[in-house]
Amino acid sequence: MSQEIFDGEHGSYDALLISHKNKLVFESYYKKGRINLPHGQASAVKAYTSLVLGRAIQMGYLSMEDLNKPLISFLKDVDPKKIAKGTEKITLQKVLTMHGGLNVDRDTWKEIEKDSVRLKGQGLVQTLLEQSGPTTAESQTYLYGNFNPMLVMMVIDAVVPGTAENFIKRELLDKPGITEYKWSNHISGLPEAGWRVSIMSRDMLKLGNLVLNTGKLNGEQLISEEYLPKATSGIVKPTQDWMPKTIVMVIFGIKHS
Repeated sequence: MSQEIFDGEHGSYDALLISHKNKLVFESYYKKGRINLPHGQASAVKAYTSLVLGRAIQMGYLSMEDLNKPLISFLKDVDPKKIAKGTEKITLQKVLTMHGGLNVDRDTWKEIEKDSVRLKGQGLVQTLLEQSGPTTAESQTYLYGNFNPMLVMMVIDAVVPGTAENFIKRELLDKPGITEYKWSNHISGLPEAGWRVSIMSRDMLKLGNLVLNTGKLNGEQLISEEYLPKATSGIVKPTQDWMPKTIVMVIFGIKHS
């Protein structure tokens, strides 16, 4: 199969790594993939953001009950008097499953994005909730992306000690020895939550094994044992035409059936 991948018979791949019982047993690189080159990550970063949240829960900065609380209850700099009707009810659970329901005019947002000062920190959330149309049960249907990942990162940044950037390094990446990476920042100044991260292919395996080992690393429970099963279960089925019907969305991850 490795030779077939090299010959391009199965699509475009940069690397193939196989882990068995937490040990790397096969490794091959193709095209631009290299053993010592961080690999660009796109939507896989949503899963990493979910792991960061699970770490915050494990450490007691959030609880499972908090998943059903409104976002603005964690974001003290957001003025609820100025936000659109219904947006005060958007919960962490809703944005984790791409059901935030924001309805922001894209052309308007392109102009707003030019004002980076306005969008710093929780100013991003304030602006989103102000610019959105009313949020209702009908509007909170599945919509991939739609600012949802960054809303989760905002909550993480608000509840953990220090910054989200330091928390990600100290509590998610340093633990399994992930040191060679690039995690870009969003216009808000916070770490990106849904893309623009690069890590080594071997380090991708470390995060995968962390999930397979029910959130444990060397006997330590890093990710909440209560959160992880929920975060890796088929909660939502995608509705967009561009997504294959054989894929079931989970909290910030993609599970192939």
